[in-house]
Amino acid sequence: MDNFLITFALLVAAPSAAKATDFAGLWLTNDKESVVSIGACTKNKEKYCGFLTRFRDTGNKELNRKLCGSKLVGDMSIFGNRLTGGWIYSPEKSQAYNLIIYPKTAPEKILLRAYGNKVSDGESFTWTRYHQSKDGRAASYWAKCAIRSPG
Repeated sequence: MDNFLITFALLVAAPSAAKATDFAGLWLTNDKESVVSIGACTKNKEKYCGFLTRFRDTGNKELNRKLCGSKLVGDMSIFGNRLTGGWIYSPEKSQAYNLIIYPKTAPEKILLRAYGNKVSDGESFTWTRYHQSKDGRAASYWAKCAIRSPG
């Protein structure tokens, strides 16, 4: 009986395994200026990547064209209840960081933890699932990018 109770307690306390649907889709970044599409990577369908699909129009058509579809998240794998082992690229800092993505307890949100060598030295931020039908901004706000469907 004691072994049963211990096993039951461990199963209840252990985080549930993540599913692709927890992370795949369109995500509005924490600054609400960009939308990233997360889905299976093009070359390795076992990994997850994220591509810039919407962002505030820069007013520069050449720059907009370069930014559209750029890969911002790469090489993520499901491990337990999270995506890990990959990276996120910061265009503002021209630097890539290690990345862990956790599902949040709040619906339609994910927590990202970007860091250099130590997770404890990193920065956390929240992305919210993006629904174009709920976006009240005018179409002219966004750069002209085709929204890439995840996966």
